[in-house]
Amino acid sequence: MIRNMSNSRNPILKIRCGVLLLCFLVFPWFPATAVEDSRETFFETRIRPILLGRCLECHGPDKQKNGLRVDSLSALLKGGKSGPALVRGKPELSLIVQATLGMDDDLKMPPKVPLTKREKDDLAEWVGSGAFWPAGPVAKISSKEHWAFRAPAKVDPPVDPTGWAEPDSMIDRFVSVSLRQKGLRPAKRATRESLLRRLYFDLLGLPPTPEQVLDFLRDDSPKAYEELVDSLLASPHYGERWGRHWLDVARYADTAGDNSDFPIPEASLYRDYVIDAFNKDKPYDEFIREQLAGDVLAKKGSSKLYAERTIATGFVGLSRRFGTYMDEAPELIIEDTLDVVGRGLMGITLKCARCHSHKYDPVSMDDYYGLYGIFASSSYPFPGSESSPRSQRMVSTSPTQEMNRLLGTKSQDVLKMRRHIENTLKDGEAAKKYLDWKKKSDQLLDEINVLEGRGEDASELRDRLSRIDLDAARSKVLSEVAALELRIHEIESEEGLLRAYALEEGEIGDVRMQLSGDPTRWGPWVKRGFPSFAKVKNPPAIPEGSSGRLELAEWLVRPDHPLTARVMVNRIWQWHFGKPLVATPSNFGIRGAYPTHPGLLDWLAVDFIEGGWSIKRLHRKILLSSTYRLSSESIARNEAVDPANRLYWRFDRRRLDAEAIRDSMLHASGRLELSRPGFHPFPPRKNYKFTQHNPFQAVYPSNHRSVYLMTQRFKRHPFLNLFDGPDTNVSTPVRSTSTVPQQALFLMNGKFVRELSVEFADRILGAAKEDGDLLNFAHMTAWGRPPTEREREKANRYLSEFYRTLDEDRGRAADSAKRDAWASYGSVLFCSNEFLYVD
Repeated sequence: MIRNMSNSRNPILKIRCGVLLLCFLVFPWFPATAVEDSRETFFETRIRPILLGRCLECHGPDKQKNGLRVDSLSALLKGGKSGPALVRGKPELSLIVQATLGMDDDLKMPPKVPLTKREKDDLAEWVGSGAFWPAGPVAKISSKEHWAFRAPAKVDPPVDPTGWAEPDSMIDRFVSVSLRQKGLRPAKRATRESLLRRLYFDLLGLPPTPEQVLDFLRDDSPKAYEELVDSLLASPHYGERWGRHWLDVARYADTAGDNSDFPIPEASLYRDYVIDAFNKDKPYDEFIREQLAGDVLAKKGSSKLYAERTIATGFVGLSRRFGTYMDEAPELIIEDTLDVVGRGLMGITLKCARCHSHKYDPVSMDDYYGLYGIFASSSYPFPGSESSPRSQRMVSTSPTQEMNRLLGTKSQDVLKMRRHIENTLKDGEAAKKYLDWKKKSDQLLDEINVLEGRGEDASELRDRLSRIDLDAARSKVLSEVAALELRIHEIESEEGLLRAYALEEGEIGDVRMQLSGDPTRWGPWVKRGFPSFAKVKNPPAIPEGSSGRLELAEWLVRPDHPLTARVMVNRIWQWHFGKPLVATPSNFGIRGAYPTHPGLLDWLAVDFIEGGWSIKRLHRKILLSSTYRLSSESIARNEAVDPANRLYWRFDRRRLDAEAIRDSMLHASGRLELSRPGFHPFPPRKNYKFTQHNPFQAVYPSNHRSVYLMTQRFKRHPFLNLFDGPDTNVSTPVRSTSTVPQQALFLMNGKFVRELSVEFADRILGAAKEDGDLLNFAHMTAWGRPPTEREREKANRYLSEFYRTLDEDRGRAADSAKRDAWASYGSVLFCSNEFLYVD
């Protein structure tokens, strides 16, 4: 078959064979760490709490009953008097698993309070999957000893004696010092064509048009590049590109992630807020305040900013949902919130401290539950679920007076319906039954925790507690008012009233520590507050009647906070250069990477704060540096010393991300719609019939930019998933770049690419008449430069062979043959390295 294809006279078959080989070579491969990360997360959040909380008292460093220790993998493999406690991959042969089943009175662990079913299942799953145990330092380091927990200091580097650095660029001076120390010389400056294309994709995620390329190449003024930077930063498409970067961190999705993955139509309001914030160059400190406490600020500030600030708290509101019911598993929802706040804003992992003090970083359970109480004092939105398809706790984007004005004569009807809902939820028959069950549940929990606090068995009470199905009772209460809630939603939508998937202040109060992360096992009360590992001067106090979200934001943006500015400038550097100064951008902790240029990182962080937290100002400093303008060409001696280019002696060539690939193809074909679309075409809320066994799944065709595509948590968008888009379930610090056959097959045979190739051909044929002009326009549109003489010769040979072959098909009209030929050549351009990569 391969021989027959290679001998075929059909140029389409020839080029497809070549494209297939090309596409396998196009995409560089980087080892993914996602599998190891998920195994470590499972161990730290599910397994270590069991070992520490339920086993260590009798089998730890102070006491080894039957000669067994469980505080290290080697100790478990060695075992005690009864033999090895762990056989990796074989839970049925592992005594640590068999002992928890309680089938043998002589081998029953723990002896007093048995593990829950989930704990037993987790332990068996861990052993069965190979008993992953993370490596790392045994002793914790203090916050005073680690570089990331000390406030950044601004120290100017020495002057660059080589004259390579731009006169006003501190960035270049830092980079130059590092290069000289290793005896490296920087690469030459990139060509104007390469720099233009790099800048367009970097700031807009779109290629330049042929006219924009020619205008720039003809402009020989010394300020041409600087003026181009400023014009691109002012483009409305800048926010679409850089807003998408932040949405990766914010784990943005248009669905809830619960067991039926309910749609959230209002989520797109937060997406648009992020895009607008970047376009307006909203100061980053204000960006944080609004995303954590915009609802609080909205009530205090100008009514003009009310909607914007309310919508901003979608950053927290979009925390993943779990299960079915409105208030089900709040500990998991808040854990997701703290994960994105910790890793996204501070570069610190907090999840481990839910169950035990962090093994590596100086994060205690007090730190975790101090933050937990802040968000437990907040009211999260609910998108609906199979048991109650109406949304709840959605926040009006208008103040009360404006809301009543918009509703007009219908405001009284809505008020009556809301009063009826309140009365039903408080005094209805189902509500009374639910409240009675909840009272019994709370009493049982109190008794259980008293008994277990004394080390006594409370298994009988826990069995009684398990038979109280509060979630089902609550669902019945909510179903009684579902029709009214849906009617209110319809009225508000008809009158143009928007509600946001956002946060409000809730029932204010501190929380109790959850022993081993179990919400039914209580430890001491923990006061709402901020982690102790980051010291700032004059930390804000949380007022008695406040959740503390605004105060948390103020604590984060204190100028002397050691992490906030560092983490963001590191991300911005990464999004410009393809790799960060700290290789673990969401982990600045003990197990994170040390910065390649610590002085530069600190200088950027302090300058960022002193510059009013302006992201566009930081862009200019990076983009106008000589470091950014280096070519991607290699230097053999440098490669031998620094093969990974950690010192930035050249610019790394890298593949376009999924959004830029798709947008570029649409752009080249002329199909791309650059306007902002409206809401996604979700079905009407009253028609939501999604369940755990029939979850929401949809792909909505669109010619708009990829940032506006509807993205789910259960089923990832097929194109974005194929080309390594973000995981919408977790904060994504760095996207992987994979090489899989499906990518090549999609580019070669996919309907989407075939259609765009034909439209690309139509655009080319409509732009010029002569083959030479057609070829110039095609290359300028796809690659941002005219073809070389060699490329022109090869293209002409290919097109001539294509015409000749099609001419033998006497039924083919000349115009049709020409269109087919240029469509085929367009697919060659789309599949090429030069289209898919940026230098």
